[in-house]
Amino acid sequence: MWDFSFLAIPNVEGMRLWWYIQIFGIVILFGISLFFVMYFWLRYRKKKALSHQFDHFDQQAQDLAKQLLYQKLHKASGKTKLILFIEYLEKFVTTSTYANVSELLSTQWFTAKEVEEFEQVLYTDKELSKHLEDKIMIMTKK
Repeated sequence: MWDFSFLAIPNVEGMRLWWYIQIFGIVILFGISLFFVMYFWLRYRKKKALSHQFDHFDQQAQDLAKQLLYQKLHKASGKTKLILFIEYLEKFVTTSTYANVSELLSTQWFTAKEVEEFEQVLYTDKELSKHLEDKIMIMTKK
């Protein structure tokens, strides 16, 4: 038979309802995507803030360890002091170059008296002196 459906009156209410459903669906999809973007952005920010906190705690721990070792170093004497100084070098001295032990000691906040004590022990024990010179060369030429 003949198809006269093109002559039918369009269902305007149905079309409006269909548009509302489509708009509602688009808003829902936009809301879901916005939720995920915000969720992952906040997770990233939280992770970044946490890593900054860990860096801060690590720096504080390193400062405290440096202070503790520095206190031990000032209380010690003789070879013990040199051994602690070598430990201090290994942990905390950065990439700088020094001509000799005296220059290195003076740049690390040691007093002239303490530098003299170190040098007296160094001059009496050649093996320890050689070991310290090697450590200084290794640690300062990284």
